[in-house]
Amino acid sequence: MKIALIILFTLLSIPRTIGQEKLDLRSDELITKTFSEIEIEGLESMVRYVDNMVSKGKKEPNINNAYHIFFEKIAQSTVYNVPFK
Repeated sequence: MKIALIILFTLLSIPRTIGQEKLDLRSDELITKTFSEIEIEGLESMVRYVDNMVSKGKKEPNINNAYHIFFEKIAQSTVYNVPFK
């Protein structure tokens, strides 16, 4: 259950953090009430990792555009197993 909450908050925090130079989840009151400092550091690390993986190999400096390109690639590919259209 705790892992599901971490994933949920990570996914919910991505739109808020995309495009920010410094990722700061500590400014979100709900996250600071729910998670410890160490867990927040882990969440920030996961968001940075996903951002890096999405932008890796793309010649797009804007992370928002990099995510759009990434999701377009998933939508058009048969290699990825996506559970929704």
